Amino acid sequence: MQAVHERIQTSENSSFRCFSIELAEFKFLWHFHPECELTLITEGRGKRYIGDSIEEYEAGDLVLLGGGVPHTWQSDIDQKKDQKAIVLQFSEDLFQNAQKGTLIEFQNIAALLQKAKRGAVIRADRDLLRAVKKLPEKKGVERLVGLYTLLEHIVEKGEMRLLASEGFRPELAASDQELFDQVHKYLQANLAETLSIDSVAAAHHMTSSTFRRFFKRNSGKTMIEYVNNLRIGKSCELLMGTELAVIEVAFRAGFANLSHFNRMFLRLRSMTPTHYRALHTQRRPRAK
Repeated sequence: MQAVHERIQTSENSSFRCFSIELAEFKFLWHFHPECELTLITEGRGKRYIGDSIEEYEAGDLVLLGGGVPHTWQSDIDQKKDQKAIVLQFSEDLFQNAQKGTLIEFQNIAALLQKAKRGAVIRADRDLLRAVKKLPEKKGVERLVGLYTLLEHIVEKGEMRLLASEGFRPELAASDQELFDQVHKYLQANLAETLSIDSVAAAHHMTSSTFRRFFKRNSGKTMIEYVNNLRIGKSCELLMGTELAVIEVAFRAGFANLSHFNRMFLRLRSMTPTHYRALHTQRRPRAK
């Protein structure tokens, strides 16, 4: 899965970008950039793709990306309200002197950004969330100091979980983005069907061997592994948003039998589907 290279422009008055974003939906757009990025979802839910990681997101989700990590967010199709996020994009060069032994106060932050080259979800406390939300309102030196303070807070108090596999080394290119977007949409649209390498490759005018190498080399997963992640993501959406029986959820997500679904769900979510539904029912109020 090859990602498009996004070019990020800073303004004349700021050394990094800090902005709020509000869209009717977050569309799948696989991309990367050399700048680091901190993204806080403030409204909405869906799936985030970080390297070879596919997980659900919801309001309060905070992710730190080191430079070069391919990523995208995609809102669930049943979301009827706008999707909102706060995004910080900054160059690792802001901390480069820490690598040279000067500005030693930044060494911990520089080490944090190195770890985040696999992408990291941050378990944020109330103070950290508040600080991220207020940063777009600040100007000049106050905004720059705010960035340093945020990252230092993550170093000292944030619980961080890395997302992409340790061995994930994508071949990043500005080409083939449209092709992979088409493949991704095709897989999503046909999750309930039987998906084979041969059929998907043929649908996109590729030989099976070429398609297999293309997918594994650029996504870090086989197509079957990727599809299983998409199907578990779809099942999570159904478990949270409907009262369908678990077996019906499994079939609608594309699993041929319940036992396979339960094993795969436990492997990828570390809990049973029933536990997952109960957990999210407690966290989100039901619509009246």
